[in-house]
Amino acid sequence: MPPGPGANALDWQKHENEILDLFISQNKSWANVTKHMSEKHGFNATERQYKHRFRGLKNVKEHEWRYIDSEIQRRAALGKGSLPYLYDRPLPASRVNRGILRVQGTESRVTKSKAARAIHRNDHRGARISVRTPPPPSEAHGRAGLGRTFISPARMSPSGGGNAIIAYQNPRLDDPSSGHPSNHVSSLERQASRTSTSSQSERYRLFEMAGSGAQGVGLATAGFEPQVALDTITTQLQLSPSPGANMADFNPHAMDMDISSFIQSPSAVFGCSNNIDWENLMVNIPWFRSLSEVEQKEPIFSSRSDFQSRNQFRVTTAATATAVTASSAPSAARDRVLGWLLGSAIGSSGASVVVDDIILQYQKVIPERQFGELRERLQQILDPSLPISATLPWLFAITAFFASNEHLERRQIDVFLTWIVEQNHVSSLARFLQEIETPTTQAFLATVLNSAIRIRSTEVISELLSHGARCDDMIEAIASLNDDGLTERVSMAAAPDKFATAATALFRRAVAQHNFRLAQSLLDRGVTPDARLDDQTALMRAVVAKDITAARFLVQAGADVNALSKEYDYSYMSIPPLQAAIVGEAVEITEFLLDHGAHPSMVSIDGSPALHWASLYCKDIWLVLQRRLDPDDPDHDATPIGDLLDVAARGQFAFEKFMSRRRATITTRDLENALDLSIETDCVDGAIALLQYGVNPNTSFLETQPLTRVLEQRSADFRFVELLLEYGAEFPLPGHLVGLIGRRRPNLVRKFLAAGVDERERTEAFTDAVSSGDLVSAEIILESGVDIDTAGFRHTALQECTTTGGEAGVFFLLDRNANINAPAHANGGMTALQAALRGRNPVKMANLMLDHGADASAPPALLYGTTALEAFCEYTLRLAETRPQTMDPHETLKLCQRLLSAGATVNRPNEQPSWAIHHAIRHDRTDVLALLLEERHNAITNHVWPEYGVEERWGEVASARLKTEALTPIQRAAFRLNLEALEMLLSREDSSVNEPAAHNLGRTALQAAACKRPSPKKAAMVDLLLSRGADIHAKAGLISGITALQGAAIAGDLKLAERFLSLGADVNAPPSYRQGRYAIEGAAEHGRLDMVQLLLNAGAKGNVRGGTGLADAIRLASGEGHFAIANLLRAEQQRRDLGETGWGMHMG
Repeated sequence: MPPGPGANALDWQKHENEILDLFISQNKSWANVTKHMSEKHGFNATERQYKHRFRGLKNVKEHEWRYIDSEIQRRAALGKGSLPYLYDRPLPASRVNRGILRVQGTESRVTKSKAARAIHRNDHRGARISVRTPPPPSEAHGRAGLGRTFISPARMSPSGGGNAIIAYQNPRLDDPSSGHPSNHVSSLERQASRTSTSSQSERYRLFEMAGSGAQGVGLATAGFEPQVALDTITTQLQLSPSPGANMADFNPHAMDMDISSFIQSPSAVFGCSNNIDWENLMVNIPWFRSLSEVEQKEPIFSSRSDFQSRNQFRVTTAATATAVTASSAPSAARDRVLGWLLGSAIGSSGASVVVDDIILQYQKVIPERQFGELRERLQQILDPSLPISATLPWLFAITAFFASNEHLERRQIDVFLTWIVEQNHVSSLARFLQEIETPTTQAFLATVLNSAIRIRSTEVISELLSHGARCDDMIEAIASLNDDGLTERVSMAAAPDKFATAATALFRRAVAQHNFRLAQSLLDRGVTPDARLDDQTALMRAVVAKDITAARFLVQAGADVNALSKEYDYSYMSIPPLQAAIVGEAVEITEFLLDHGAHPSMVSIDGSPALHWASLYCKDIWLVLQRRLDPDDPDHDATPIGDLLDVAARGQFAFEKFMSRRRATITTRDLENALDLSIETDCVDGAIALLQYGVNPNTSFLETQPLTRVLEQRSADFRFVELLLEYGAEFPLPGHLVGLIGRRRPNLVRKFLAAGVDERERTEAFTDAVSSGDLVSAEIILESGVDIDTAGFRHTALQECTTTGGEAGVFFLLDRNANINAPAHANGGMTALQAALRGRNPVKMANLMLDHGADASAPPALLYGTTALEAFCEYTLRLAETRPQTMDPHETLKLCQRLLSAGATVNRPNEQPSWAIHHAIRHDRTDVLALLLEERHNAITNHVWPEYGVEERWGEVASARLKTEALTPIQRAAFRLNLEALEMLLSREDSSVNEPAAHNLGRTALQAAACKRPSPKKAAMVDLLLSRGADIHAKAGLISGITALQGAAIAGDLKLAERFLSLGADVNAPPSYRQGRYAIEGAAEHGRLDMVQLLLNAGAKGNVRGGTGLADAIRLASGEGHFAIANLLRAEQQRRDLGETGWGMHMG
């Protein structure tokens, strides 16, 4: 192939050394080599030409890796360090480590002669593969940009089972940030081999140079002398991307890193005095212990039929990474599972899944023992050529990490477990949970059990029980699956105290399901038939359900038929079962209870005796009760009210004849109740007969007059109104005119107005008529002298109409000269424009108001008021966010511009601060924010909203907290992780990244970002805040505040917590005085297992102020069902109580 422009034969020879350094030593892809050579030297060869000229250059075969492995071990036995070379270029440490790991512990596929030829090469200088003594430091730093791999005998595993390979690399040549003083430290990449022995947990020291006697060798960078020794490496480390990553998109500042083993005490660098074992800060977190367990037990899994797989890694080299990334998508099943675990349906749109994108997202959340370890595991899981069974242990392990740190929502774990069931991997999951005994899998087991109950999978629960799982805390939930055998199996195996807790609920469920055999066995084990759950007995539950079979079983078992009990969980008072049966019109149960000693005298329904209530509403119950009355009882011969109305409905003659025979037993109260019942049941004929008989429509015994009842009951037959008026019903009573609105009865409206209605009710009725579209009634009321601009209840008719979006009513009022700028009512009122912006159709209605001269700068109401711009930002933008299909963002932006042009001010009158900016940020409308921040508006941007009083009762504050925290705009932007908004705000001269937190529910900007769930956006926000000088030591607010570290702990963000600790954050910083948590308490309460161990390692003491140690953290964890965390904390507390020293590290 002829060379491209500028790439003749002489050019290739001239640049060959640099090309090989870039491609082999620095492990760059050909795309990046092409770019680098073109930009630096004008060497414009194509990528295809590079591949053709250097075909197969980087491929290292299996027998060569075996040679490298054996040679390193041979040289280590002689006390020599080792540096592998390929074509006279040192190989990167990460690549050497992966290559050796791939061949260690596997059968050789090469012939002995082939291996021998490789192992017995003596001419290392001329060979393709060689292993040499590392050069002295001066030579090692002689060429800028060249990475070196040093393998020291000091890092050999005691068992000889593996080698620890430590590599350093200089900053990237094309990284513009490498010249910054904070970046004079070279990139570090550490890989430790994985073995099945105890050497896995050893922590290797950095760069114990063989033969040099020096520790902490200085590093040189391009154009700089060595600045920082390795024994003072800080968190300003950059990690090189792993092979296969897209170098063009690589951002060293955004890359997550595992630096826990590199950092010594931060006092040398940051001036703080944290007494933290930095080398071992994360070494014993439960997640790492689980990984070690999985590695040690891989042979067990691979030997089982359900785990049979290819258990070696598939390493994607630079030469194949592009093909895998661009064209290969994981299988649909793995795609769906991993996508749900990440919280987003990756690839759900049908597009190809980019493997590196998935890996990078996981690396943002999951800590690694060695950099690149997670990539290898995930590449294996995502490899479409491997069966899913080959990767099950690692898929389970990753899911366990998410579950044990409460990073999964219910729907995510349910999708995962459903997939496990569908793919017949239940036994594999159960074996994994049985074999891997760590706090991580303990927490995972609880999550799996709860999920199995939600998806109603008895198969999963049975399999877990067969493998030794305990379900003592889930007896009732398992019973809800209606599997009698499983329920009995769990309950019989439960500990006595756990059984006692669940026995009542289990008994009630067994009775309700007619599982009387199980119910009887529970009675035999000590459950009483009158046992209560939520203050409700099983008998009351049976009565409410009208379950006569269950009621008979309970009464025969000795249940008290007169025991007071709540009818429903939400009932506020207790009643006897008989009352529930009567109200429910359960005739058979009523008779049964009466036959077994229930007392009717205990029943009072709406203040009436049982017999009276039944006479109104249920004749069958009335007959049952009457038969049991004493013959001398005055009610023995009473007539049911229902019967009375039935007779009246047959006509006046029949009713008078009936009354002539029964007049002595029927009272005036009975007749009025019959009239009231006729309205309730829409029996017009009955009402006519009663009124004709002489029943007074202005009753004496009813709480609500019949006419008022008709007008309040919108579904009632309106003929009742005319009938009652005809027979002399008093009118108008309060509320009558309002009750006529919408009935389309203009003559009655005139009649009521003529009779005299006070002005307040006329105004209210007028407003209702216009807003409901009853314009005829509105016109009649307006003609009666109502002021069109008088407020009914806080709003004028026009203000009400703009809120409801009644366009016809708006034009009706504007045509009659309604004041479009009528002031807002002092107590929560709004102008017409303000109301329009909070209404159902804000864009259209607000533009209509502005067209007719609405004042955009009108002041808000004195109490709970809102300016036009605040209404727009809070309500219009929220509606646009929830209804994107019907509200165009461009239209809302144009409306904002029009409001500002019409005189709307960003600040409130008298230059008081406004919350408009807060809501523009809250709805992520940076286009609106840009308008509000224009210099001409002089916006106040350091105002906290909302403002809660420090002395407010916590219940009120808790309700408010469901809406929002109290934040300034900068703090709100940080909380929303809106980088663009934050940059806009910080660019102002009066801005400060360290605005103090509000006393109640407040956060600094860093605290607001820290408490968010881990994500790339969050990492970028924290980077920005720290780069601007955000204070990690800011105290928590007085009430319900957090420190930055407490926020990271609550969110379970391990990498951020580690970063804050390295910057000197106080792990025992005091919490808020009310509703506060120490960092370890917040982590325990929210189920962050690995965070709890990390904080213990960092010296967390628990409740320092109260002197209770870890007791509160244990209580919070137990209360939320995080028993693995509670157990971990109890073990730590016991060690402390016994006087053991240390920093909380527990390797058991």
